Amino acid sequence: MNPAWAGKRLWSIILAGGEDSRVGSLIRCWLGRPKPKQYCTFGGTRSLLQHTVDRAAKLSEWEHIVTVISREYEPDARSQLKGRAECTLLAQPRHAKTTAAIYVSLTSIRARDPQATVVVYPSDHFVYPESRFLQSVQRAVWTVE
Repeated sequence: MNPAWAGKRLWSIILAGGEDSRVGSLIRCWLGRPKPKQYCTFGGTRSLLQHTVDRAAKLSEWEHIVTVISREYEPDARSQLKGRAECTLLAQPRHAKTTAAIYVSLTSIRARDPQATVVVYPSDHFVYPESRFLQSVQRAVWTVE
């Protein structure tokens, strides 16, 4: 389902390891337990993480998607990604912030594909309209390549 322009060099990093501090109390009241917003379904049938992975899969091959998760929420992530083609999951032993997640992911990608072009997606944002967002990402990739 990937456009021909994407080629084999486009990789995606999905950041899903964060802990939610801004809306955490609201989610705790709603669900009765803490849960980062990327694992929540606010409308429809997919969580923010699932939306992000599906969006990345429109531009990258499944095997070129690296998702950074928190070990604490690994069961949530695995459950939500079940049934989708296999992507690489990197589980952080503890929340180590964005820079560490990007560094470890880039190191993993570079070992497999030193010439890769990489797009980094946060998984805790709602994106609408998605088609316009993907067009912007596509233009950025063309510019970089």
